[in-house]
Amino acid sequence: MIRIEKEAIIDAPLEKVFHYVQNPGNLPEIWPGLVRVYNIQHLNNGGYTAEYVFKLAGINLRGKAECTELILNKSIVIKTRGISHSSITGSFNAVHSNQFIPKTRISVTIEYEVPIPLLGSLTELAVKKINITEADLFMINIQTKLMKA
Repeated sequence: MIRIEKEAIIDAPLEKVFHYVQNPGNLPEIWPGLVRVYNIQHLNNGGYTAEYVFKLAGINLRGKAECTELILNKSIVIKTRGISHSSITGSFNAVHSNQFIPKTRISVTIEYEVPIPLLGSLTELAVKKINITEADLFMINIQTKLMKA
């Protein structure tokens, strides 16, 4: 299992950041490689199920996602399954500063398996490098998107 952890401070209020990130329809705008999220079904627990298309190294991969845990303005957990299984956990906290701009700390942990028999062990390293870069871009994209809004 591969684990990637990223954290960033976003120049936007906690509620705004959480609301934007928890909406699966917004994710293709900020998550590099995520081409499409569709067939979104909202669950009674506040979460959702959805299908997605993710492009990795030029190959479109399809899968299903389920938001298994959603605590308003606090955390979100998404489990995916398809060619690979993953767990994505996001934590959100208001940052208190002396500035007048509200800020939010977002922490994201991604854990996933690379299907070694299908891709090969050398490819695992390349996939990890791509995913680390995409996680960095995800944080930059959230900041950019919410500063414009």
